[in-house]
Amino acid sequence: MGIMCPRCGCPNADLCQMFFQCLKLESLITGISDILKKILKQTIYLIPQMVLLGVDHAVCNSRERYFLFIAMSVFRSCIASLWRDVDPPRFSQWFSRLLSMYHLENSLYELKGAAAVEMELFNSNNPSRTEMQRLCKKRGLNAGTQATKMDLQIASRAYGEVKRVKSTPKKQEDGNPEEDGLDLNEKGLAIDPELHFPTE
Repeated sequence: MGIMCPRCGCPNADLCQMFFQCLKLESLITGISDILKKILKQTIYLIPQMVLLGVDHAVCNSRERYFLFIAMSVFRSCIASLWRDVDPPRFSQWFSRLLSMYHLENSLYELKGAAAVEMELFNSNNPSRTEMQRLCKKRGLNAGTQATKMDLQIASRAYGEVKRVKSTPKKQEDGNPEEDGLDLNEKGLAIDPELHFPTE
C-alpha cells in the first residue's frame, strides 16, 4: 500500500512525488527555475536527482555551482519544513530564505577575508593604514564594516605583541642586554601610530 500525498491527495505516492513531483509544487519549481535562468544566464532543468540529492548536472563555473547548491538546499529546507501541510511552500518563502542565506554567506565571506588580511598583516613588516586598505581591497572587503575593523584591530594588536616579544632584550654570555635594533614606542609595540587601535 502506497503513501497518500498530503497536498494533492495522490494515492500510491512515493517520496519523490511528495517532495518534488506533486502538482501543487509546480508553481514553486517553475518560479525557482525562472529566477535561476535570469541569474545564471542559462536554462537550469530541475530534476529530482539535482533538487533532492544534490547531483549537479549543470554546466557552471565554481561560483555559479555553489550558488546553485545553496538555492537547492533552501528549496529542500522549504519542502522538509512544510512537508505535511496541505498548502505548498510559496515562492516568496523560498526567496526570503535564500536572501537570509545570502546574508549569512556574505558575513562568513567577510570574516574569512578579514582572517586572511590578519594573517598577511601578521607576516607584514609595516602594517600601516595604507597596507590595511590595500589588503582589504585585494580581498574584496569593505574596510568600513564594523566586523572588519574589529578583525583589523585584533590583527594590529597581534602584530604588536609579536614585535614586542621579538624586541625583548637578549642576554649575552657576559650578561649585557643585546637590542635587536627595532624602533619601538614607549610600550614596546611597533605599531604605526596612525592606526589609532587600542594596544591593551
